[in-house]
Amino acid sequence: NLSVLSLKPPFRPINPHPKRLSSKPHQTQLSSPSTKTQDDGIPVDLVKILVQFKSRHNYIRVLQVSRKADHPFRGSRLLLLDGPGNIHSINFLIRTLTDTYFDVFATFPPILPPGPVGLLGFGAGSAAKVILELYPEVVV
Repeated sequence: NLSVLSLKPPFRPINPHPKRLSSKPHQTQLSSPSTKTQDDGIPVDLVKILVQFKSRHNYIRVLQVSRKADHPFRGSRLLLLDGPGNIHSINFLIRTLTDTYFDVFATFPPILPPGPVGLLGFGAGSAAKVILELYPEVVV
């Protein structure tokens, strides 16, 4: 019975809209058990498990994170592998860039010679999706 799903991004993305510092004293609000989080976790009621099974090699889960979640992964679909939930792929339905290392692949088409782009370890297609949405003329 899972009450909190901990999804830590590989790094903290730079927030273009940082919170302003306040001179008011900070008050800590205790959360109810239904919205309890751990570290940078997402409350379970804001995550939907789309697929979950154990293969010969991995424990596999596909999750949909609500757009209402206060987390960098809000509005995303994640492919998690293994017990701790290693993020194998991330896909946002409402934006192209992921604020993760998959975005680095979008820098390749302008610096590579013309022609098809090969991706080894295609995985679930996060890198290909970013490339094809930003450079639709590229053949992957």
